[in-house]
Amino acid sequence: MAQAQLRSRDVALTAIRYENGISATALTLFQSLNVERDKATTAAYALVSLFSDGRWSTQGVLRGARRSDPIAASTWLERWFSSVRSELALNLAATAQSGFMPSALLEGRGRLLFVGRDRGAQVGAAVARSFDGLRWLTTVIGEGGAWVRRGHSLASLTLAPMQLAVGDVLMDTQAEWQWIAERYYVSTVAGVRLGEAQRGSVGWLALVAGVEVAVHWVALNVGNYPADLVQGLPGGRFLGVAVRVPSVRRPEGTPARPAPRREGDIPELDLARTLDLVIGPALDSTGIREIRVWAPGAERVELMADFVDWIPVPLERKSEGEWRGYYRVAPGLHRINVRLDGSRMEVPPRLAVVEDEFMGKVGVIVVR
Repeated sequence: MAQAQLRSRDVALTAIRYENGISATALTLFQSLNVERDKATTAAYALVSLFSDGRWSTQGVLRGARRSDPIAASTWLERWFSSVRSELALNLAATAQSGFMPSALLEGRGRLLFVGRDRGAQVGAAVARSFDGLRWLTTVIGEGGAWVRRGHSLASLTLAPMQLAVGDVLMDTQAEWQWIAERYYVSTVAGVRLGEAQRGSVGWLALVAGVEVAVHWVALNVGNYPADLVQGLPGGRFLGVAVRVPSVRRPEGTPARPAPRREGDIPELDLARTLDLVIGPALDSTGIREIRVWAPGAERVELMADFVDWIPVPLERKSEGEWRGYYRVAPGLHRINVRLDGSRMEVPPRLAVVEDEFMGKVGVIVVR
């Protein structure tokens, strides 16, 4: 079965001050792998941190999720969402650090996903068994949230009520805003924890700003984060810089980028040779994907597809005849056309073509 893989490697230098008063500078090496299929997602990451005081720490996480086929939303939901899916997920995590006992986590989670063209929501619950270095503990966690996309922006809100093994009942509320463009990325996170018996209310705020330089992403990170009450890990404040070198493998069957038009080529648009379309892997859990169209010679390129309700949406012109856009595309079978210069409807040559009673011919593509 075809699949999409997204790998990333980070090197970060961070100054940290933990809530217990310990301060240090850390050099962190981070490696992640995300594999997307139609009904399943597998993700793993590992990191190693070397501290200025001679300490070290390591962490590894493995996550897997399995989703059902989408079901058309009922009448009272179809105003906001087009389909509903169920998902079962399993998370495994382990942490080891010099001078402390190791910790571990095993979590099972179930949720319902409500999916719309530019919005979504989820509700679910999880049971976690964790080892804090001394004993195994059980935590029950609820989940509720929603997200909405507008252009290059994505906003989300999540609620996570939980009951700890010691009996504390508390609520984590977190809001996040992301802005992703061709070479820039900004993300802000703000949250509050209510009901923790030992410290009362706790808040956190973080900002990440990144820019693409050649094939690298350089990001500045600043803010604070709360304690992990499930695994017993402390919170802290941080200021750091990270360099990311992504390594992306195209989905199986995705065509390579065509050669750019050379000076002296025939000026007319040779569709069989130059028009091409690529839908990349999901950039996050909401299914935002980068869509690239190569159409040298075109003055305007618009995307028309079922995942944008057949509303012509313009793509941004880049270099060498490339056009880009970021849209939410769920895994599955999709119909798609490209409109050139405001009039010509074209099917990218490598796509299967079907007859459509409203639009004539449309292309069909499978997104994994």
